[in-house]
Amino acid sequence: SSSASCCFALLRDAMLQLAIWDSAPRGTRLAILGHGICTIAASLLPSFADSLRLSVVGAAHGRVLALPCFWLVSPLGNAPFGILLLIFSIWAALSYLPRIEQEHGTFIFTLWLFLNSTLIGLAYLAVALGLSTLLPVWYHEPCSGLWPIIILAMSSRSLLEPAEASVQMLGVVKLPL
Repeated sequence: SSSASCCFALLRDAMLQLAIWDSAPRGTRLAILGHGICTIAASLLPSFADSLRLSVVGAAHGRVLALPCFWLVSPLGNAPFGILLLIFSIWAALSYLPRIEQEHGTFIFTLWLFLNSTLIGLAYLAVALGLSTLLPVWYHEPCSGLWPIIILAMSSRSLLEPAEASVQMLGVVKLPL
């Protein structure tokens, strides 16, 4: 319990230190805070984690809540590295998700989040089911965390940029967006 409160305090302090947290719209902050809290809760309560982890076996057992909500839980793995990845995914989400909410509003952002989570989940289940015929481990392999949503937000943003848009990498190399 003390490790969970320490993790939550570290997560809260990291988010509060970032100016990006303050500038994020309310819906984005609630989604990211929910992700952080559910991830920490899942590390303490395995049954809670199982209810939100999307896998072929879970879907076969009727765990339908995982389809639109798989992004709420990320596996922490070994504590220091897992917490670092959690903080990095929160930073990435704070970099890409606010723009969607600012452009479309909180209600549409919430619909976007759950609709795209469901579509990503269905695509994942189809691919995992196909792969499980070759490698049975895919029956149990979960789809979890914010990364599928972040990658979708990054891709959407990139597709909206002009074709000649680019970004400097280390001030040396110019990469197309």
